[in-house]
Amino acid sequence: MDNAANQHPILYDMAEPEPVIYTPPNKLKDKVTLNGRIAGDGYDAEALARAEANAAALTDKLLQEAALDMARLEDARDKLDRHPSRRDEQFSELERIAHDITGYGTTIGFDLLTRFGRSLSLFLRRTEIGGTVKLKVARAHIDAMILVYRTPIRGLGGKNGEALTAMLNLTIDKFVSEP
Repeated sequence: MDNAANQHPILYDMAEPEPVIYTPPNKLKDKVTLNGRIAGDGYDAEALARAEANAAALTDKLLQEAALDMARLEDARDKLDRHPSRRDEQFSELERIAHDITGYGTTIGFDLLTRFGRSLSLFLRRTEIGGTVKLKVARAHIDAMILVYRTPIRGLGGKNGEALTAMLNLTIDKFVSEP
């Protein structure tokens, strides 16, 4: 029996004077081409059109949700004034709305909604202050988000967005001291 045939393949290959190139199966290519159903360069115009239609539908749905959330923000702001004894409950609801807005703001082209929603959400979750200070900072966030949405200020808003962000930061700095 040939001794080379009984050797481990890797050890046998190492004994060869020429390098041996192993080419593993290309499983990624199978995934990308849907097991060969997509031929050529892998571009499927129909799949791209479906993806773009789905993205547009999602954007439309999120824009509708944003309109509802702006109304919810206004309602929450009004309830904070009308029912001071229930503010903790209202702040929890407000935090949930702000968290939701944070999730989709950038997707619909309102980066400042994401930024201000995140700021409000974190502020309400992390700050232990109460009374009118918490109310004032929350109202500043709500007013800023409504302004961004209704104006509309898209993206980061250029100089107007910078000014609005700076004013909101000043409001936070004025009322909230760092620990």
